[in-house]
Amino acid sequence: MARSTTVTTSIINAGKLTDNVFISTVSWSVDHGDVTLTAAVSSSINVGDILYDSASNGYVITAISDTVLTCQDFSIAGLSPAVGTASVDEAYQSITDWEADLDDTIIYVAGDVAVGEMYSDGGAFVESNTINGGITVGLSEVILTVPESERHDGTAGTGVLKQSSGGSITTTLGVPGRIEWLECDANGFNAGPLLVTNYNTTTATDIILRNCLLHDLTWSNSNHNFALGWIIFGGSCTIQNCIVYNIFSAGIRPAIGIGGPNTSPSMTRPLNVYNCTVYNISGSTGGAYGFRNTADDADTTVRNVIAMKVEAPLGNAQCFEPDISNNATMTNNMSSDSTASGSGAITNATSSLQFVSIIDGSIDLHLVSDSQAIDSGFDLGNSNFVNFDINNRDRDALGGIWDIGSHEFVETFIPRVLRTEKNIFGRKLIFAGRTT
Repeated sequence: MARSTTVTTSIINAGKLTDNVFISTVSWSVDHGDVTLTAAVSSSINVGDILYDSASNGYVITAISDTVLTCQDFSIAGLSPAVGTASVDEAYQSITDWEADLDDTIIYVAGDVAVGEMYSDGGAFVESNTINGGITVGLSEVILTVPESERHDGTAGTGVLKQSSGGSITTTLGVPGRIEWLECDANGFNAGPLLVTNYNTTTATDIILRNCLLHDLTWSNSNHNFALGWIIFGGSCTIQNCIVYNIFSAGIRPAIGIGGPNTSPSMTRPLNVYNCTVYNISGSTGGAYGFRNTADDADTTVRNVIAMKVEAPLGNAQCFEPDISNNATMTNNMSSDSTASGSGAITNATSSLQFVSIIDGSIDLHLVSDSQAIDSGFDLGNSNFVNFDINNRDRDALGGIWDIGSHEFVETFIPRVLRTEKNIFGRKLIFAGRTT
């Protein structure tokens, strides 16, 4: 049995109930091994939780099988767990604490992948975070994610929540990293950029932001110094299969759904934005932009992005800016104005005809069956999970043409046994809204 090089640890805001267990035997090799309990492992115990022995020494659980917990060092190095009474608890109670341990040489060694899995047991996470660890120990990747059982379905209130009134998540990693499957809700909070990716840095390390749901950010201060946006990129990053909506700014800086800094720093910054949906971006004198990249860099690629309902009564408003890219690669995008450009562009599309619901309070930006975005996209292959849509559906497995936006629409037929009297003549009923 080898030591696991993917080290997953659980993050549960405010904590969960402790599980008490009894260790009967231990098979240990330097820093990892198997711990056998006297009873089957409880369903409330997860990979990434910490086993604490009778001496309060901690061991991260890397695998679970019946009565056996496979573990490795967490709080103490090179000492096997003691037989007897023990307990299991979450590894961390905040994202901040997880990030602070990314260079802990007891937990990680060079080449490890550090995975923080967020659970909703303790409610919303309300904190400000800078994720920049892992360089000293030599991690190969850092991932902040959500276990599959707790992921959102592309609509608000269905997954693990980062309540961004607590502050931003900033990534300035010197190692590759991912943030994925979070719902971030600013709840109308007054703030600057709330998901900042390698901002104002020259790092060439790629940060991937994928399958996140980001919404309801407001700024009323007329003198703030930042572009207001959910995703503000600076250094190298890839943003894919995300939904961004309800961004409001009354200030002198623009409201932005996804965008770069107002002035272009001198940096190498390959930027990819793929299969994202941006809706309802509203600004004042500073303007409003669904997607903005003022630098128009040659190493920027924007494909399969929907940007709609972008308004600024006192300033410039564009779904895409610049509307004509001289350097960046922009194809197969869709806008509600005329600014989507390049091959495969769809312009002047009507918002109400594309999505399940654009009613305030019940926003659902999955595509409807007759959306213009369906079968209008560019096939991006399967690198770095780009083929998995906001419902975690594999676009390539469907064998069809990709759609524009975060959602890949599939017609779902009502089973015969569920048909009503209105269907007695054999007509097939099709759900026109989102599918699962």
